[in-house]
Amino acid sequence: MAEIDIPMQVLSPNGIVPEFYTSSTTVALNTTDDFVTPNDENGFILVRGGSTLTMLTIITPGTVEGLAISDVQIQINRNTEELIGLRGVYGRFLKVRFSNVSGVRYGVFRT
Repeated sequence: MAEIDIPMQVLSPNGIVPEFYTSSTTVALNTTDDFVTPNDENGFILVRGGSTLTMLTIITPGTVEGLAISDVQIQINRNTEELIGLRGVYGRFLKVRFSNVSGVRYGVFRT
């Protein structure tokens, strides 16, 4: 399993043209690698679901009193959009995995 860097896109008062990653972009989404972005609590994930349901997993590296913090799993229904706020508990780097990438579009943004 490799770690694939995904840049954080910064919003502008004049707007931006968002870049989304899919299974057919140069940096292709897949179900075997972790997609990594520097974490920013002013950031968010925008995921557009594809033709089938997918599970997005945010890997949480921390522990509390020696107990692992559970990974966060978010169900992305087919043909829907989800906005997911970023949190400090995700660590210095946001790590995301997908259960399915058919038709999924993924981007990470901050204000």
